[in-house]
Amino acid sequence: FPVTITPAVVTVSSIGNLLNGDSIVITDVSGMTQLYFTGSNFYTVANIAGNTFELSGIDSSAYSAYTSGGIVNFGEVITYSYS
Repeated sequence: FPVTITPAVVTVSSIGNLLNGDSIVITDVSGMTQLYFTGSNFYTVANIAGNTFELSGIDSSAYSAYTSGGIVNFGEVITYSYS
């Protein structure tokens, strides 16, 4: 799950059913904690090439270094409101 910088490029073991334009969240990543899902940081997949893709519009050059792990989550996202 390595991530390079400008633009942010993610490498995965398999693209699976991921398509350009999909909305994703990233969890369980060590290092580069700015990518970790906090409830509002959704990313848009762009420029899929083999087992890599860009996070559309994301400049990760000032992010902390990636160290290991990470899960790309996509599909139906449910938003809960608590009162």
